[in-house]
Amino acid sequence: MNRLDSYQLSVHASKLARELKGTRQKSNGGMPKFDNLECPVCKSTKCCGLIPTESRDNYRLVCLRDSCGLNSISLNMAMEKYATHQTKSEWRDALGWRPKNEWHGIKHRRPRGKSQKSDATSFRESQQQRQTLQHLKLLRDFQRERGEW
Repeated sequence: MNRLDSYQLSVHASKLARELKGTRQKSNGGMPKFDNLECPVCKSTKCCGLIPTESRDNYRLVCLRDSCGLNSISLNMAMEKYATHQTKSEWRDALGWRPKNEWHGIKHRRPRGKSQKSDATSFRESQQQRQTLQHLKLLRDFQRERGEW
């Protein structure tokens, strides 16, 4: 997965804020914050916002109402739960997500331990080899006695 810089994060946060009918306000840290969003849980417009985290590497969707069950979730979780299909797909493309049904196996994997194939033959294989050799020797001896060889 790709890590997004602060500009790309703010672009995707503004898309989610537009979908939740919010207003944009500048913050003093350089990353914009979005206020007066319509809370997707309690539908209140006065207490929900999309604010940057203290480390400025993510956004949090926060509802300050005590009775609301949203509390605070990350931008990624908010995108997965509350964004439209198009916004979700743009978010996933920006992060570099792959579809779950797409198989990407481990390449050049070397088996370890018991699953590793050894050059030594097993006990059963060695017994079978001895048995076939013994059988061939008996056939050869029998043909020599009859003068066919």
